Amino acid sequence: MRNACKIFLMSLLLTSLFALVGCGSDDPAGPATTNSVDSATAEEFAVQALDMINSMATDIPYVSAGDFTQGTFAKAGEQPEWDPQQMAWTYDVTLDLTEGDPPTTTGEIRASVWIQFRNAEGPLTSSVGATEMEYRAGSGMTMDMAEDGVVANLEFDMATTMLVAYRQDGGYDVDGTGDANVSAYQSNGSQSERAAFHMAWGMDLMLQPEGCPSGTAFVDLAPYRMDATYDGQGNAAWTFTGPNYAAEGTELVGCGQPL
Repeated sequence: MRNACKIFLMSLLLTSLFALVGCGSDDPAGPATTNSVDSATAEEFAVQALDMINSMATDIPYVSAGDFTQGTFAKAGEQPEWDPQQMAWTYDVTLDLTEGDPPTTTGEIRASVWIQFRNAEGPLTSSVGATEMEYRAGSGMTMDMAEDGVVANLEFDMATTMLVAYRQDGGYDVDGTGDANVSAYQSNGSQSERAAFHMAWGMDLMLQPEGCPSGTAFVDLAPYRMDATYDGQGNAAWTFTGPNYAAEGTELVGCGQPL
């Protein structure tokens, strides 16, 4: 999941920083101001989130079968390891950020995965005999910048949880929810800006190991919302609505093959 999360992460971060210009409070100690993105930006965010959902859905047949060598894990070149204390397969890494000389940017990037196979008797060490899998994926970033009298701080956190039920016909029912939060601050000593952004999403999908997902998904960026319908043929048709704004489109979804 890390590649999809990273793309989505960087898109949100760059846009959020850019959105700081011209918004917020002149008082550096003043209250934070919630940034209201325009309709076109909100639509772009929603499409990014839907692409991430599609990538995660494409990986479900591999992960549900206990195969961490294909899909996004293969692209990232990293795999979770068994944790006997949590009775789950986990991946958790924190990377330090240091740029400039002297350092003008410091912070950290975080990524985590938690996968547990289980049945009515409890957690299992593998997918063999499992009737349900829980998959949690998260990423985040904390960044402080100082250059030419300007200081800035950026914080980002994203988390998704998917509950996967194994069907008797060999397919999977996927019920997933997630959200992302971005907060940013910038000051030149006499003027400061603060911004915040929140997005939530969910999915209700059915997949076959070699087939395409069918079902629905949504992305909520109040007052905007995207609703997507999967046709089981590799297409996710979406509508995007909000105050005095409407758009529609179609995204391609992988079918038994990683995107």
